[in-house]
Amino acid sequence: MKIKHINKRFIPALAIVMGLSSCLKDKNPQLDFSKLKPVVEISVPITTDTGVPSPDNSGDGAPNTFSFAFVASSTAIPYQIPVNYAYSKTSPGVNVTLAVDQKVLDSYNNIEGTDYQLLPAANYSIPNLKVNIASGTQVAYLPISFVNTNTGLSGDKSYALPIKITDASGTEISGNYGSVVILLTIKNQYDGSYLADGSIAFPPPTAGRSWSSLKKTLKTVNPTTSKTDAADLGGSKFYMRLQVNADNSVTITADPSSANLTIQNNPSKGASTYDPATKTFTLHYKYVGGSGDRVIDEVIKRTN
Repeated sequence: MKIKHINKRFIPALAIVMGLSSCLKDKNPQLDFSKLKPVVEISVPITTDTGVPSPDNSGDGAPNTFSFAFVASSTAIPYQIPVNYAYSKTSPGVNVTLAVDQKVLDSYNNIEGTDYQLLPAANYSIPNLKVNIASGTQVAYLPISFVNTNTGLSGDKSYALPIKITDASGTEISGNYGSVVILLTIKNQYDGSYLADGSIAFPPPTAGRSWSSLKKTLKTVNPTTSKTDAADLGGSKFYMRLQVNADNSVTITADPSSANLTIQNNPSKGASTYDPATKTFTLHYKYVGGSGDRVIDEVIKRTN
């Protein structure tokens, strides 16, 4: 806190007090570490063999966060949270109990102005909410598996998993690091960077145009659908959605945010498909313009 104004008449008195304080200071001040107590926290462990990122502590009073991005899958995706015994000595052997806590997530949303939804119970598995920080160590890990992430989750929602330490066998629980919110970014398998080659045809007499190696990004809408620029019209805010069906055919629709909402498949030019082996979309689509349909043929191939 900055002191903006000091009354001049207090300066001499302040100088006297500071002088007395200097005289009273111990020439060899020592901190009394014997009064420090161990605490249990969710934090980056002392060991460096974990891929878990540092907590995001913004200092605004919101719970700390981990961020975890993964591709939606029918198979389990492993994750772990480090539970640390923070002290100058190793743990004597501490049992720690944790819980999934909606109130922690509510606090984060209220402070940060976000709208993260609690990850449904069907989409995660925690075999045991108790961990033991074994004697002679300083960290244990809470294992979590994210499961069935390719079903039941809406691409229009943001999900999170809030974890809180509820008991530490009498050891103090950290006030700042006693909880964490795992912010989840769930991507479908099509999410990524692509290069597009294509062309657009207009009703006569307007000449068409083409493009080559045009950079495009597909962003997840849901496990089977992605959003990207339509043709070479991203600058005009023409956006489309590509839904890959079970037979790898592709349904093309306008994204609700698109400046043109008539974007659709053009079966007269052939089927739109996705090739999982080469990660390539072959697309035939159209949209309605002022003088008739604009017809687009495009091949979009993944680069990452």
